[in-house]
Amino acid sequence: MAAALPFIAAGAAVATAYTSAKAASDARYQSKVAQQQAEQQAAAAQAEMERQTAAQQEQARVAAQRLEQEKAQYAQQQETYAAEKAKLEAETKAKAAELDAERRKIAERESAAMKARRRGGTRSLLSEARLSPELGLTSTTDQYNQVM
Repeated sequence: MAAALPFIAAGAAVATAYTSAKAASDARYQSKVAQQQAEQQAAAAQAEMERQTAAQQEQARVAAQRLEQEKAQYAQQQETYAAEKAKLEAETKAKAAELDAERRKIAERESAAMKARRRGGTRSLLSEARLSPELGLTSTTDQYNQVM
């Protein structure tokens, strides 16, 4: 049995060396697997970040287009408003001028009627031949105050 003891010790040493080598190999393998997983996760995170960046850029582009469209629409509305406002102002001025002209005509008629009433008749005398509106026209052969 003493002769077998060195073989057992050598076998134990070999087993220990094998176990140590296997453990080291497993550790290296686990390290590689962990590193690959970390690289894959980093690549996935990078791809996700690029996808999100592209989506944000697309959203920004769409928002800029919408803003430009709204600006153009607002400018068109302002032009339409200005044209309508100018048109309405012109119509208002024309109506005001028309009303002023009608007021002037009415005032002139009233003034003429008042003048005619003050002078003794409903109409003012249109000629020198008719000095007395109550009596009518005098004959041209008669003088001013004689009736035919």
